[in-house]
Amino acid sequence: MRYAPLNFGIFQRLTRPQCSWNPDTEASRPFTKQYIESLRVKVKSLESQIAELQNLSLTPSAGPHPNTPASSSLSQESLEDFQIPPSPHTSLSDPLSSIINPEFLNSSSFYSSGSRAFPSLPAFEYQYIFNIDLSLPFERQTPETQASLSCQWNRHLPNLGRDLSRIEHDVILSRYFNHGTSWLSGLVPSLFLRDMINYLSPPPTTTATHMDNYSPLIHCSLMASASALSEDTYIRAKEVRVKFATQAKNWLFDQFGNFHPTLLPSLALLAEYHTTIGERHTGYMYLGMGVRAARTVPISANNLAYTWYSWSIYVQEAFSALESGRPNQMLPPRVPIDYPTEHSGDYSSLEAETFVRTCKLAVIAMDINGNTSNDSSSIAELQSLLDAWYNLLPHRLLIHQHAAFTHPHVFCLHIAYWWITLRLHFPLYRKARTEDSDVGSDEDRSVSACNRATDVLVELFGEFHKRYNLRSFPENLLQAITLCGDTLLFKRNLTLDEALDERVKAQEGIDSCVRALQTVGETWSHALNLAVEFQARVAS
Repeated sequence: MRYAPLNFGIFQRLTRPQCSWNPDTEASRPFTKQYIESLRVKVKSLESQIAELQNLSLTPSAGPHPNTPASSSLSQESLEDFQIPPSPHTSLSDPLSSIINPEFLNSSSFYSSGSRAFPSLPAFEYQYIFNIDLSLPFERQTPETQASLSCQWNRHLPNLGRDLSRIEHDVILSRYFNHGTSWLSGLVPSLFLRDMINYLSPPPTTTATHMDNYSPLIHCSLMASASALSEDTYIRAKEVRVKFATQAKNWLFDQFGNFHPTLLPSLALLAEYHTTIGERHTGYMYLGMGVRAARTVPISANNLAYTWYSWSIYVQEAFSALESGRPNQMLPPRVPIDYPTEHSGDYSSLEAETFVRTCKLAVIAMDINGNTSNDSSSIAELQSLLDAWYNLLPHRLLIHQHAAFTHPHVFCLHIAYWWITLRLHFPLYRKARTEDSDVGSDEDRSVSACNRATDVLVELFGEFHKRYNLRSFPENLLQAITLCGDTLLFKRNLTLDEALDERVKAQEGIDSCVRALQTVGETWSHALNLAVEFQARVAS
């Protein structure tokens, strides 16, 4: 892919921030948990700003992505090369009009670039305590920092049997929003933190006008799931997480009776909580409640916010159904889908855009999940949809191996794409590798697609771990690891002894998948069960 040369005028037009760093002051600061966490967040923030500047200076050339490389060796090609769809010969327009209603995928009709799902308020945003210089007296802090320090952040949180420190609470929120776990939630951090500080500012308010992104229900539901990210063994223990979940459920009745948009993502979070502690059937129940709530929302509800969070339920239901193989229970919500923020180059906008692109991908995943024939023609048609979706991704939603920063939601988006590609082609791949008859061109393409998908997925798992640690890997992408491992296991077992290099490479990929599941299991305990089950299949 070719890009325009750097435009240094872009950098000259940017407002130059004033540096407040003082080496004498910093040298005297103790290395507390708060200080270390603030440095960690600031590094990520600087990396994201550098990446945005690089994106502003690069203008993608017109036309589709380049052709698929002939070789699929990870040691010889960069990660960018592996992002190209398996079938580059397909049209970008015909498949969309012949197979699926184009309004779901067309970039101009799927969402409205000129409107926002939530009203824009000139309000402060909650500041994480580790980003506040507590050595300054309160009266010398900025008004926004004063509002954050006055925020009654734990007003609606349960009694955990011991104090939950504010820094521990803020670290959990920060990791949930910034390390990839929240990619399907539809929650936009800046909007959540804005409404949170307004809702929890003293004196307590009983109204939530224009606060579509915060409620006590969503706060407790989020903590029930996200507290697993804590480094404190007490806070991430199941006995503590259940207290957050119980407190959230106490708010459910009020939310059903007086609908609030956060009811939908809260039910999805409670579903995720139960799934991650091994209660999969209960998780299905709460996700089903979310589907029913999305269908029966009252007409008086905020329609734009409702639509945005309805898509959150839809994408999680679509990926859950794809994982289990069960039929989908929900049709795509109303289109267009409106962005919740100004669509610019900032962090929240990228998260919102990634979510919208994920919604489009989920629509295709629903069709793939419903494809029971698994014949070559239907697979080719569905692959053409995936190709079209991929070729419409903007530059900043691509992964570049040497980029200073790549948002974790972008990693999740690409992992989902290759998982779905693998899921689509695996039936023909298995048929081609097990039958004695001559392999046709269709089966051969599926073999190539699966080989390519497993190579890229193993690479993406490694990159995610290197940049963010797989402890923060989303629970709803675990099937990507297990399917990748099972495909590599199938390949290893059917590869002739003479093809030693292929067997060794497949085994290395299998080992990588085992390690990935074990690392994710440090956060989501049921991933350890998946690792044990997979190791049993490897050994059999």
